[in-house]
Amino acid sequence: MKSISKAVIIKVFYAFLLSLLFWLLNALAGTYTSDIAVDIVYKNKSIGGKMVSNKLPETINVIYQDLGRTILWNNLKQRFNAIEIDISNDLTFIKNTNEAYINNDLILAKATSVLSPSSKLIGTDPNKIYVSFEKHSSRRIPIEIDYDLGDYMEDYNVTFSMPNDSVTITGPKVLIDGIKYWKTEILVIESKSVAKTIILDLLKPDDPSLQLSKNQIEVNILQDQFTYDYKEVKIEMINVPSNLNARLINSIAKIEYQISLSHKSKIDFKSIRVVADFEEINFEEDQFVDLHLVKFPITMKNTKLKPNKVRFIIERND
Repeated sequence: MKSISKAVIIKVFYAFLLSLLFWLLNALAGTYTSDIAVDIVYKNKSIGGKMVSNKLPETINVIYQDLGRTILWNNLKQRFNAIEIDISNDLTFIKNTNEAYINNDLILAKATSVLSPSSKLIGTDPNKIYVSFEKHSSRRIPIEIDYDLGDYMEDYNVTFSMPNDSVTITGPKVLIDGIKYWKTEILVIESKSVAKTIILDLLKPDDPSLQLSKNQIEVNILQDQFTYDYKEVKIEMINVPSNLNARLINSIAKIEYQISLSHKSKIDFKSIRVVADFEEINFEEDQFVDLHLVKFPITMKNTKLKPNKVRFIIERND
């Protein structure tokens, strides 16, 4: 069999490329229908003391006809100027309601502005945007720092101070009445983060009808390292029957705990209470009573009571 020469293969390949190019040019010269997604920017969401209370679409789908090459360019471009809608001017209100809409003609007119002059606008999706209004109220609420401790920070007590620790939230009364505080973006505390001042973002409202008076706060991060310590306290007996005299073999309990260095010297012994509760003791069989740490300062962390039970002796009162 006679083999095909390399020159023939190259000629066939170039002929194929040439035919493909002519087909592509012919295809790009044709007219087609396509669509593009365009962002919407809303201005002036408050009218006469009432604010927008529903979620408005963030994008609009613009359907159009044009030459294939223009559609190809639009698909490659993928970024178009946003459509701007002025809530205070571009609405048609529904009589005797707090409802309004942006009509199709206005949306079409704004959509045309993002297309090239050669494009023929077919329509938009949605073709009408509904807007609801509600009289809003405001309330000042505290800010809560949301944070996690990073690696090797478990021995630190991290606290925060804020020159301004609250934010004013505005929105529908039914929504803001249920909000007790506003969180920040999560802050990961590393060793290099302590003892410095940062600017922290507040979480953005999920509901577009809610507005914050500010988006950021200044936060001072303070470090206070933990240490281990212990205290010995006298055990208090409770619920001992009046006809019995109970005596503990060991009347002292040891409390081990973690505490920040700044609070170590401030522990008040009077605020610590360890009890031996005899309420559920079977005095005919039991020889040990459980101990309970029922009161201690909140500055004491990871407390451990040793021992957790003690032996007792009972004498009957004649």
